[in-house]
Order: sequence, then C-alpha cells, then structure tokens
Amino acid sequence: MSKKHDWMDYTNLAANLAQANRLAEIQQELARLQQAEANKQRQVEIEDKLRQFIFDWEQKIDFSLSGSTATAPKATFIAAKLIDRIFDNAGVDPASFQQFADKDRVKQVQSKLWGVIVNCRQQLDTSEQEEAVACAKFIEEQSLLDRFIVTQGAREQLATTEDTWRQLDEAEARRVRPRRILGGLLALFGVISCGMGENVIRFSSKEIPPNLIYLACTLVGMALLTIGLFLILSYKPRELHTKLKAQRQLLKAQIPSQDELKKLVSKFGDDIKSSELIAMRDDRSERIFRAVAFNKNGSLLRSSPIAILKS
Repeated sequence: MSKKHDWMDYTNLAANLAQANRLAEIQQELARLQQAEANKQRQVEIEDKLRQFIFDWEQKIDFSLSGSTATAPKATFIAAKLIDRIFDNAGVDPASFQQFADKDRVKQVQSKLWGVIVNCRQQLDTSEQEEAVACAKFIEEQSLLDRFIVTQGAREQLATTEDTWRQLDEAEARRVRPRRILGGLLALFGVISCGMGENVIRFSSKEIPPNLIYLACTLVGMALLTIGLFLILSYKPRELHTKLKAQRQLLKAQIPSQDELKKLVSKFGDDIKSSELIAMRDDRSERIFRAVAFNKNGSLLRSSPIAILKS
C-alpha cells in the first residue's frame, strides 16, 4: 500500500512539473507575442514620423530648391548637399519602411534631391563646386567649431593659472598643516583627559571627592576636545584661493569628455589656439555668406535657399 502511495506521489509530482513547464512555456510565448506587438507598434510610430519627415522635406525641395537652381545654383547646391546629409544622419532609406508605396516615395524624394544637385553642378565650374562643397562642410561643422573654441579657451586659461594655483595650494597647505596638527593633538589630549579620571583618583588626595575629580577631568577633556575640533574645522581658505578654485572648476566644466575631445582635436588640431579658431570661424562665416547670400549675377538674394534648413 505504501509503495502504491509513493508511486502516486511521484506521479502527481511529475504531472505538476509538466503542467508548470507548459505554463512557463505559454507565458514565455505570450511575453514574446506581447514584445512583438510592442515592437510592431513602435515600428508603426517610427514609420509615421519618417513619413512626416519625408513629406516636409519634399515640400521644401519642390517649392524652395527646385525653383532656385537657375538663379542661385551655388546656394541651392549647398542647401541640397546639407539636406542629403540630414537624410543620411536620420537614416532615411527605402529599407526603413515596410510598405512598397513608402519605399517608392523615399526613392522619389531622393531622386528629386539628387536631380537638384546635378542641375546645380552643371551650372558651376570646378572652383565654384569646390567652394560650395567646402561651405556645406563649414556649415555642418559650425557647432563643433564653436564647441572647440570654448574648449580651447578653457584649456588655455587653465594652463595660464596652473602655476598660480599650484603656489596658492602649496601656501594654503603650509598654512593649514600646523593648525590641524595642533587641533588633532588637543582633541587627542581631550579624549585622554575624559577617560583618565580613574587614574587621577588613585593618586590624588583622599580629601578631594572622587566626583569632583571626574567632573574636572571631563571638563578639561571636553574643553581640549572642543578647542581641537574648532582649530581643525573652522579653517577657511584665503579669498584668492577660493576664487581661483571656483574659476578653475568652471573652466574644467567647459571641457568635454576625453572621447569628445579626441574627435574635436582630430578635426581641428590640438596645437591650435582659441584665437586662431575664432579667426577660422570668421573666415568661414565670410565664405559662407558670399556663397549663400548672392545669386549667380552677384545680386543680394532676398531669401537664400539655405533658409529652408532653419524653418
């Protein structure tokens, strides 16, 4: 009977385990389905945003760029090249969509954009094309150049104040060291005094009440401890040291991470000064202005094609 009972227990256990495994598999399958549904919904949201992105830029290409290729080919070429880079950075590609209609729409917009670029290139000589490509690159790098100007300025100021900071820091260390040593000794003597009441009673005259000895040792110890802690904690650096420290902390906050700094250095150079970078920015701004603000006859444009990048 007991053997049959044991066998039934094992049978129930196996059945329960099998049922638990089936439930776990069902839950995992349900989780996969839910995740797939969430991914599907996310894909739909992304495609909707890309459709709107494509629509907006198609309108700008049709109504702003296509009509300016004949009057301002250089400015239009620059704007078209920048839009092409925007498409690349946004990952706009026919493969981004599931529906064939959307894929064809992307190809159509890209074809329009490349047609504008080809049309403009045909109206520009080699030197004008090179200048237009350079100006498109300048516009794309403008934010990086501004960032590097701030970075190099901060690095230069840190280097300028390095010797002054080191001297002030060493002077403050020499000034605070005796104070901390004395404060530490007084605090140590205070702690010892608070705990030596028993020994004082042992060697003191019997006419003096023990409670009075305890009280005196405690008071002396607390006084020494208070004075010692005051000497340690009440120290304040000199005003010049504090101001310079705060200034250097602000300058360090303007310097990017090592990875970002390496990218900036690789693009603009490490030994270049902030004043040289500012001169570079001014020169680039002048070249960009000449490229995008005038039509092919040299007349000032009322509205440059490049303006669509800001709208």
